[in-house]
Amino acid sequence: MRLTMRTAMLGAAAMALAGCSYFGDDKPTAETASARPVGKLNTECARLQPLFGPEDTELSREKMNAGLKLELAKWDKDGNGWLSNSEAQPLNDELRAENVGASPVTDWNADSKIDEKEFGAGWRTMFELCDRNRNDVVSVRELGHSPNVAPPRTSPSEPKKKPEGSSAPPKAGY
Repeated sequence: MRLTMRTAMLGAAAMALAGCSYFGDDKPTAETASARPVGKLNTECARLQPLFGPEDTELSREKMNAGLKLELAKWDKDGNGWLSNSEAQPLNDELRAENVGASPVTDWNADSKIDEKEFGAGWRTMFELCDRNRNDVVSVRELGHSPNVAPPRTSPSEPKKKPEGSSAPPKAGY
């Protein structure tokens, strides 16, 4: 009887640990697929959301790069393979409207052409930050978390006090 009770307790504990996301991986399941975010997310990772397909539960680096090529082609109105600043302006307006803290698509090397590398820089950075388990895949679960790039600063309630003895000027020499 006592052995059966211990076995039952160990089994219950193992099931509880298996259900804990800390010990599990971010592989999609039927539960996470049905929990796919609907609408806009309020995290920095939301910039990646449009690259997810309607039934996707994860975004691989390869799929992201393919999606970025399609996005570049969508915004490249003259079809020359790069964006001018005037072609990038509506995209940047849309990114600002999404309000996800996305950095604008910018001509970083000032050659008047936003190429594929410059176009995808912001998305690639967010992919790196949002891939919490470093498996080159951003899952739906990871998409919902903020990477907290810069934690908010809190203002001190009282001014900082100088350490004792710090009011004396430094001594010259040895």
